[in-house]
Amino acid sequence: MATSSVLTVPSMYGDGILYSGPSAYGSELAVQPVDLQVDFQSAPSGGVVVDANTFTASGGNLEGIRSKDAAFTLTVGTAFEIEIRGTTTSNGITLGNFGGSGNEYGSGFGVHRFVSLNNRLWIRQNSAGTTTITYLSIRPLTQGSDFEFTRATTGTRINEDGYIEDMPYNLVTNSETFSNWTKNNTTLTVNNIVAPSQSFTGCLLQGNTVNNRHNVARTGISDTQTVTLSVFVKKKELRYVQIASANTNGQHANFDVQDIVVGNVGGAFSNAKIESAGNEWYRLSVVSPNKYNGFYISLISGLTSPWLENWAMPNNTDGLYIWGAQIVKGDQPKNYLPTTDRQNLPRLNYPTYGGCPSLLVEPQRTNLVINSNNADTVLGNYIVNIQVNSSNNLSPEGINNAQEIEVTATGQPRVESVVTSNTTVYSASCYVKKDTGDFFGLGFYQQDIGNQYAKFDLSTGTFIGVSSNGSFSQSATNIYNCKIIAHKNNWYRITCNILTGSAVSKSNIKWLAMTAGTSAASFSTGNVGDKFLIYGRQVEQADYTTSLIHTSGSTVTRNEDKAINSGLGTTDTFNDDEGVLFIETEALFNNTEPRGISINAGNGQNRVLITYPNTASSRITGYIQTTAGSGLNANIDGVDTTQKHKVALKYKLNNCAVFIDGVKRIQNNSVAMPVGLDRLHFSNGVTANSAEYRGNLNAIAVYKTALTDTELANLTLYNNHDLFIPYRSRMQMIGADQELQCTEHDITRFL
Repeated sequence: MATSSVLTVPSMYGDGILYSGPSAYGSELAVQPVDLQVDFQSAPSGGVVVDANTFTASGGNLEGIRSKDAAFTLTVGTAFEIEIRGTTTSNGITLGNFGGSGNEYGSGFGVHRFVSLNNRLWIRQNSAGTTTITYLSIRPLTQGSDFEFTRATTGTRINEDGYIEDMPYNLVTNSETFSNWTKNNTTLTVNNIVAPSQSFTGCLLQGNTVNNRHNVARTGISDTQTVTLSVFVKKKELRYVQIASANTNGQHANFDVQDIVVGNVGGAFSNAKIESAGNEWYRLSVVSPNKYNGFYISLISGLTSPWLENWAMPNNTDGLYIWGAQIVKGDQPKNYLPTTDRQNLPRLNYPTYGGCPSLLVEPQRTNLVINSNNADTVLGNYIVNIQVNSSNNLSPEGINNAQEIEVTATGQPRVESVVTSNTTVYSASCYVKKDTGDFFGLGFYQQDIGNQYAKFDLSTGTFIGVSSNGSFSQSATNIYNCKIIAHKNNWYRITCNILTGSAVSKSNIKWLAMTAGTSAASFSTGNVGDKFLIYGRQVEQADYTTSLIHTSGSTVTRNEDKAINSGLGTTDTFNDDEGVLFIETEALFNNTEPRGISINAGNGQNRVLITYPNTASSRITGYIQTTAGSGLNANIDGVDTTQKHKVALKYKLNNCAVFIDGVKRIQNNSVAMPVGLDRLHFSNGVTANSAEYRGNLNAIAVYKTALTDTELANLTLYNNHDLFIPYRSRMQMIGADQELQCTEHDITRFL
């Protein structure tokens, strides 16, 4: 089988990027050692070249230097990869087009991919300072496959251990640059030393002689649950470090990174550890049980130093190295996960009971329950004939933040919240686990339609039925599509669709403890003393449920997941004359909302598309469009799109076919070909925002040749070694196994 030009097997990700493979490069245009005096010149904006490695800016807005025409030329419309390393005393650097106004290419040191908008590179400082370039490489991408990924918010997923997890789980931002951390009587120099990741990203933290605190601080991360704080530290002139919280109760832990000793631990901090990370780096960690509200990393005078010590350092130059700050929920440190703004990491979603991950791609949603894990009578929630016994029980997150509730009286014992709009469809859900009680439900009341309840059996994990105004059935007009989904440790997620009535009086959604039976009374009556664990209540204005959105005092919106521009600007990724688009996927829902994945030309016309169309449910369509209009509109009906399917669309002049799960479903021998194909989007290709894909994606591949029927049958029938070995090789080549939050076995399991 031919080698694919794009191959995505979701297992590796970076900040704002979904890795694919393979990629191919042209010759480097700028090769270290770069000579700024030869290759760059001062720009009219005010940047000044000082010597071969250094430039300065006096202040103002985005002052910097630009490449000389004679040095290297960035071909307009071509994709490039740039790697830049160094240090700066500015607030940071940005890369872009000369004459531009923002970070068109990227922000900060590291690796960036971009499509050139003009022929010059502009390196800019964000504020006054001096920047030293220690490494610069620019090379064109002739075959590119990585996706630009955005969500602009955090989200949740099921991790490989089967627990719900924040994505990313590291709760601090800018964990390696500390760019938005407060510096108190300290200076911090980024990219100063090789870090435990083997990248040149370690920071030098230096204090001064002022008799005061000496630290970097990240505050405003308020919460009330147990967390673990950690940071990597290496001695220089100084050896003593303190991790502290912002509370006034003196929570702190002191460490010596020379003699490898834990010193004083104060307040409610516990389980302080110091562990080797190699090359004289050590990971320091400590557990904070409540109200951490921030993270201080302090230079201190000794192992017995008090919380946030005031002291005068001997000089203004002594310091030590820090890197990789992290806060995670729970009382155990996790593998370090780097962050910038915490907003643009893809979500690799695992089956609850093990297996290979898929890329979770969801639409924008808002959780209207203003306190998802707190059923107390606060913040718009109220409880009836229920008492909350505790809030520190093991939850589907694998940490102690679930509530135990107990029935205190029989009459409709419930947790109730969210005043809904009239004649609106909602999806309501909750995680629940039996203690002494077996039956739990979802419901609501509205004047014109009365009571609507759904009942679930937590002993057997089954949906029993609904009660609509006193009548029992398996479905009802206003509460329907009821499901119970098993999760780890005997937890279940129960969910229903709710259609509110038209009455002026609005309705509150209810989570209810119930008794056995199918009589109307059994749906609204509880047993005194029955106990349940509940967690993660959610209401969405939509007809299907998405992943959990945490709330704690107000509604929260999770933005849509978006993946675009794989191959954009490259010259050898797509073929107008022939090829194959392959996906392995299951949809989030089965209805007529259009969703697709496409190779397209960015003009709204020429495209090769696999889609769930807007014309019918239970349908997959292979679609090819030219400038003149539709060339192929191949509908395959009777497909349960919420089940996993492997779909391949072959395109070639007068020879197009669609294969699903090893079977040829469509053959068409009179189809013209699109032109100008230059990008791969999780959309229908009209725009990057139209009919965007929603689902769990296990694989995408693009081939520049039309595979044979035998090859297409094999490709859509099983995971072919020829498909996945190049992907594994590329991930190993870029060091993704070590750098990113997955391990080699995540790839190997696809083979």
